[in-house]
Amino acid sequence: MKLLFAFVCLLCVISACNVGSSASPKETLTKFLTAMEHGDFKEAKKYATSDSQSFLDMIDKSDEAADGYKDKELIVTDKSVIHDDGADVEVEDKLDAQMIHYHLQKEGGVWKVSFNLNALERTAIDTAIDAVKKTGKDVQKDINEALDSIKIDLDSSK
Repeated sequence: MKLLFAFVCLLCVISACNVGSSASPKETLTKFLTAMEHGDFKEAKKYATSDSQSFLDMIDKSDEAADGYKDKELIVTDKSVIHDDGADVEVEDKLDAQMIHYHLQKEGGVWKVSFNLNALERTAIDTAIDAVKKTGKDVQKDINEALDSIKIDLDSSK
């Protein structure tokens, strides 16, 4: 009986230690970006998705790409949207005066930063759309006008 009680107590201690181990998307992204700013790709990989590992290795081998994250003033905001096993977190780039959206997903119940070519492409598109919206332009109207112009050009070239 004492052995059973000791085992139950040990399980409680272990699960209590694991409860706080799953950081929020904001905390995970902050740790990831801090590691990137310091050029510590081994540390950054701890917070990145499994499909981001090879991309981080590639950046680590490129001095120019690695230096792109040094001396950045990136501030992870409180603006985040969590949906199912994914999250979008907004980061303010103080030097470039723009907002950047990072995407995270859960792997094994833990938030990880999606940092591969697909994620970066999505980040670039989201950031560009936000920048256009801030100018007050109607993005959908501009896209429709551009498509109409292309259609006219194609029709006239027949």
